[in-house]
Amino acid sequence: RSIPGECSTKLLEEMEQFLRSETSVDFTFLPPWIDSPSLADDLNQDLADKLLNTINSIVAQPRAKQGAWYGTDASTFAAAGVPAVVFGPGSIAQAHTADEWIEIDQLRLASEIYYQFCTNPN
Repeated sequence: RSIPGECSTKLLEEMEQFLRSETSVDFTFLPPWIDSPSLADDLNQDLADKLLNTINSIVAQPRAKQGAWYGTDASTFAAAGVPAVVFGPGSIAQAHTADEWIEIDQLRLASEIYYQFCTNPN
């Protein structure tokens, strides 16, 4: 996964060059099926700060901002100039699996955070 400011095309070229320099095995290097930009903070800082403040006013243990190591449509929206953040109940380890589930308490908590976030002008 690329990081903000990194060009994925250049990254893939460098990766292929590195792999070819480290092995004598011939291989075919195909581009990824999906190439999406990373989600940078340059457009979403205010939105992320408001969301984090809302979360921390509701949850028992304060949370800190962290980057998402997984793919998300939010990066495509942000690349189009739409501020975007990623937030939701459950665990990314369970997301999009055959046994995906969340606890009802997590759903209720997330619903309250969404409500407060959308209705609070601060």
